[in-house]
Parts: sequence; C-alpha cells; structure tokens
Amino acid sequence: MNTLSTKALTAILGAAMIASPALADVKTGELNRAYLKGKSNSKFGKQTMYDELMCFQLYNVWSKLTVSYTKNLAMVNGELSNGYSQLQFYHYALRWANHVQAKGNNYDAIWLGIADEIEQTNWLKEKNQKKLGRMLGECVVPLNRVSTIPASSDQGRADSWFERNFNQPYKEVYPKWAKDKKAWDTYSAAWRAGNPLIAARTVIANFDKGDKKTFHDNEYLVAVEAVVDIGGADQLPQSAYMRAAYLNPDKFAQLAGYNPADFKPEIRMIKGRGSYLGASSASGRARSAAENDAKYKCELAKGKVVRVSSVPVESYKATETTWRSTYEATAQCEFPPKLN
Repeated sequence: MNTLSTKALTAILGAAMIASPALADVKTGELNRAYLKGKSNSKFGKQTMYDELMCFQLYNVWSKLTVSYTKNLAMVNGELSNGYSQLQFYHYALRWANHVQAKGNNYDAIWLGIADEIEQTNWLKEKNQKKLGRMLGECVVPLNRVSTIPASSDQGRADSWFERNFNQPYKEVYPKWAKDKKAWDTYSAAWRAGNPLIAARTVIANFDKGDKKTFHDNEYLVAVEAVVDIGGADQLPQSAYMRAAYLNPDKFAQLAGYNPADFKPEIRMIKGRGSYLGASSASGRARSAAENDAKYKCELAKGKVVRVSSVPVESYKATETTWRSTYEATAQCEFPPKLN
C-alpha cells in the first residue's frame, strides 16, 4: 500500500460536493453479481483521467449511501462495506489531487461533466443500481497497489469529507444499524490507514461482546482475508479464523485448525428400489415407489433430500393383462457439516 501524504491530501480541498443519492431499493444478490462482473473486467492499471475522476465520485456516492441506507450494505459484499470503501475513496482522492495540480489536461471540462452525470442519475432505478455496482467493481484497487492515509492525516469518513474540508456545517451521521459508533469509526479509520489487522480485531471484539448489529460477517471476512493475503496470518490467534472458516472453509479451515470438509455439508448417494405389478400404469407406479424408497432412506438417516433421479431396470409382461415394472432411484442426500 502506498501512503497518501499530508501535502497531497491538502491539495484535494477544491473538490465539488455531490448531493447524497436517494435511497435505493438494493437487491443484494443482483448488486453483488454486478460488482463481481465489473471486478472481473477491472480498469485498474489502464484508467484514463476520466475513469479515475469517475471512480472518485462513484465512491463518494457509495459512501453516502452506506451511511444513509436502512441496512448494512456490507451484506452485498465485504468490499462494498463502508470501511473498505473508505480505502478506495481515498486512493482516488489522491488521483484527484494529482489531476487538479496538472496543467493543460482538460480537467475542468471532464470533472464538471462527471459531476453533472452523477447528479442527474436516478439511483432509485434498478438498472442504475446494477450500473453502480458494476462500475465500482471496475474501479476497485488491489491492496498491494492502493494509496492509504497515515493516521495523523486522517480527515474522517468520506461521507462528511467534503463538508469537513470546506468548513461547511455538518452533522456526524451514523447508520441506524451501527450500534457501536466508536467501533464503526475505528473499523473505517483502520482501512483508511491501510491496516486490515486493526479492522479485523475491531470486528472480533464486537462479535465477542455480543454485538451483531454494527458489523456484518462480510466486513470481518474481507479484513481477515486482507490480513492473510499481505502475509500477516500469524498476527491473529487461531481462534480468530473459526468464523472465517465457516464463510470460506477452503481458505481458512486449516488456519482455524480444522479440515475444510468439517465445514461443508456431506453428500451421500442413497439408493432406492420399487416394483409394481399392474396394467399400463405399472411403470409410473414403480418409479414413484423407487423414488419414495430413496427419499425415505435419506430422511431416516437424518439427511436432507437435494434431488432424486430414477431409471427403469426391468419390465416384462407378467400375464395377458398385467406388466411387472421395476425402477431404481438415487437420492442425493445432504448431511450437515461436522461443525454445524
């Protein structure tokens, strides 16, 4: 992570203020898919000035939305949590400062065009919610390339950053779901300083004291993943990885002292058989009997039936008017993880 200097931060004071967007009816799954789609087509490393200035404004829009929305938008994706978004916002704030100071780059026209586009967008429309998620995905900066702010230069959260720097009247706004405001601020400040370890420890402390409202599991997961990815896995106790292992067993189970399979449902294939002697309906009844047999055996073993398939194994004419049909069925039976 690079560090955003005090000098560069001071240069950002000329930024225009963008009004808080209307509250969007966020569809969590769709927004996450849009974000991941954008991330798979990342523009980072090949961005134009327009792209960087647009990302700056988009993260401003998102930071205001995360504060004013009635639910914690970290439920969409841990990287869209308020804290992680602060890290991304300040990276683009530095890029903003660099463009402001450059000469002859057509900055004014590009910046005003972006501001107009942001202001005129109706964030209540579903297509614009998806567009916002996708564009933020395209903007996200890898942790090893992001610019951070030293704690001594921290200007506060992005949602009140413009007001603070313009000495405008502002009220420190907190989401209704943030039970522990101090912890919520500490988490965001840790990200702004590029310290996911402090962010992870802050969430752990809140979970340990029984606070399930201030932070979402995704906020914990993105912080712990960052700690591991930057080579700091040994800085958290083994017990700290237990919650993460439930969310991502392949990555964290061994760090928690378990096998990934301990956190995953077990699938067993259970066989059933059915036979029926009758007229033209014998085949259908035999099939139904086989499938019911497989389902019964799964449920008897305390499993959950996921799906059932069946195939005919025998069919012959038993008498002049009746047929004997036999089917075998296979139930995909799911059993809870060992660590349920």
